[in-house]
Amino acid sequence: MDQDISIALEADLDDPDHNERGAVLAITVGSIVVLLAMAAFSVDVGWIFLNKARAQRAADAAALAGVVYLPAEPANAKAEALDVADINGYVAGGGVSVTATQPPGEDRRLKVEITDTEVPLFFMRVFGYQTATIAADATAEYVIPVPLGSPEDKFGADPTDPAHDFDAVGFWAAIQHQTGRKPNGDPYATTCYESIAPYTGCNGLNGEFYGLDSESEANGYWYAVEVPTGTTDFAVEIFDAGPVRENTSLRPVENSRSQFSGNNEIQQVRHDHTTGDFRLMWDGQTSSSIQWNAAANEVANALETMSGINNVQVTRTENLPEIVWEIEFIDPGFVDVADLAPGLNTLAGGTFFDTSELTAGGALFSGRTVYRLHAPDGTPFNYRDNVVISACDKAYEAGSIDLTDQVWTTLCSFSGSPTPGIYPLRVFTDGPMRSHNAYSLKVTGNPPAGEQLRIFALDTFSISSTVEAGASRFYLAEIVEVHAGKQLVIELFDPGDVSGSGANWIRLIHPDGTIWDNGCVIEESENPIGAPVYLPHETITGECSISADRTNSFTDYQADWIKITTELPGDYSCDHISGPEPDCWWEIEYFYTTQASERTTWRASVPGSLVSLVFEGP
Repeated sequence: MDQDISIALEADLDDPDHNERGAVLAITVGSIVVLLAMAAFSVDVGWIFLNKARAQRAADAAALAGVVYLPAEPANAKAEALDVADINGYVAGGGVSVTATQPPGEDRRLKVEITDTEVPLFFMRVFGYQTATIAADATAEYVIPVPLGSPEDKFGADPTDPAHDFDAVGFWAAIQHQTGRKPNGDPYATTCYESIAPYTGCNGLNGEFYGLDSESEANGYWYAVEVPTGTTDFAVEIFDAGPVRENTSLRPVENSRSQFSGNNEIQQVRHDHTTGDFRLMWDGQTSSSIQWNAAANEVANALETMSGINNVQVTRTENLPEIVWEIEFIDPGFVDVADLAPGLNTLAGGTFFDTSELTAGGALFSGRTVYRLHAPDGTPFNYRDNVVISACDKAYEAGSIDLTDQVWTTLCSFSGSPTPGIYPLRVFTDGPMRSHNAYSLKVTGNPPAGEQLRIFALDTFSISSTVEAGASRFYLAEIVEVHAGKQLVIELFDPGDVSGSGANWIRLIHPDGTIWDNGCVIEESENPIGAPVYLPHETITGECSISADRTNSFTDYQADWIKITTELPGDYSCDHISGPEPDCWWEIEYFYTTQASERTTWRASVPGSLVSLVFEGP
């Protein structure tokens, strides 16, 4: 056998194709080695990419979980991000680095970076590579709920600042008191659909009244006081804080906004004398001299010389020998005032001189407006559970002349680098009182350079506005570019308060100042007692202009909700806008041919997540 092998080998050596077959064998063996190396490389590369994807998912989840605590709780934001990274398999140590930081100048962004320098390799070890390094990062942004009603540090008119834009349309925050009627324009704060005179009961309950179910008990109208990081101090102020009566000499007619119902005190003075003069005593004071047969205005002038009597209306009747003066206390009124009493006199020729009360003054109902500020916290999606700041929880009672009338009143103030974030401010009423209370809010203080203190409405806002003939605008909502490609949904209650047959148009205005021309869909609710159930009403192409003319049954929205839905394009942009108007703020334009006193309630939202990942570029 050995010899046969040798012969065979010799024969092969003598074969002329020997070299070619040998080369093929060498190439085959070499190819197998290369293919095995490529297979090893591809397996390890796939393993590296798998770990890279795992790290990226962990960074995304960690950033999204932590960002919702900003800016009020940065420590909790970072701790939550690290916890979520740990749950997903990445905890610092052993070659793994996990960090969570806020990008400079970004109050509501959180960046998470994960690095692992010891990802084990398999087949690449034969080439001397034991481990690989992978890195992933993600930045998440918390987009606050759509700010409503104001891009400024004020919400509502400011009569102390003639240059303030909102004065032109008489734009006020507003709320009804509980014993009111829903068709007045406030669907939430009133218990009644219609009231029964003299407002002692309801003709149909308001199914949207916020106090009817336990989940709504802590409701009201909510505002956000936004305080940026680095603010050194700030204060929250209220203009015309309490529900006060309308007919006071301290309140000019053009600024009358809040009122409640009640009775003015009426007293009478009478005598049957035919000569002399007399004085009247009131609240420890004595009037000037009054002639025995004085005219009504002379009696009024004499009484108004006494402190506390600012305005009385006097009616004189004469049935000789008796003369009677009926005195109505206009200011003060809606309160039980001191009784008039006969004073020194020189009356003669008769038998009596006396005073008496005909009608006791007083408010028809008691009630108050409450302003309650809450601290910021790390659960921005539920601001109703924030802790109440006790020093910023104040109630303003109904009264005849309130020191909060027609002035800015400080609710509370903060100093010493207060916690940044959203301070929820709840405004609500209590007590069975028929009143429409209009007010304004503002925040003052010292934010860092380039930043702004803001106050705006959350979810819903109710307004009172005096609209002159022509076009008037107010800010509706800030719709930032992260909402591109989504729907903008606007709801409003009871629009179109125009006297007579005046035309009434409501127009949606893009942040560039033009009427929105991308069309809209209108739905109407005809369920006035309870929550709105919308039915298709109208589809508008082109300019989104809605007629609310109450002389036409199709456009009469008395006590109705209407919903306006429009599509934001995928390339929606608003940061290019220049001029005095703020970026990204949409407006509502009223166009009336006559003056109107508009009392409406508004909502605006963009359905979808309020937390998103942000691409920061390479």
